[in-house]
Amino acid sequence: MEQQDYRRSSTTLVTEIVSSTAQHTGTDPLALPPLYESVDADALERLLNTTSKSDVTVTFTYAGARLEVRNDGDVRVIRAPK
Repeated sequence: MEQQDYRRSSTTLVTEIVSSTAQHTGTDPLALPPLYESVDADALERLLNTTSKSDVTVTFTYAGARLEVRNDGDVRVIRAPK
């Protein structure tokens, strides 16, 4: 299983998820399926932007990869072995 960690930059969460997945899988971002088919991006953004002092990690599958998105800005892309 390959994985790569990305640090969320000043881009939106959706842009970071799509670009990180594209970079990790070697796929053009425009060729990836719409993110909304895998996760409710608005709900994800609200959940990760809470002012809670607790650590929050959301895991979901997108474009054949497993993603772990954390409220500290980390986006981890894990591609399942073929």
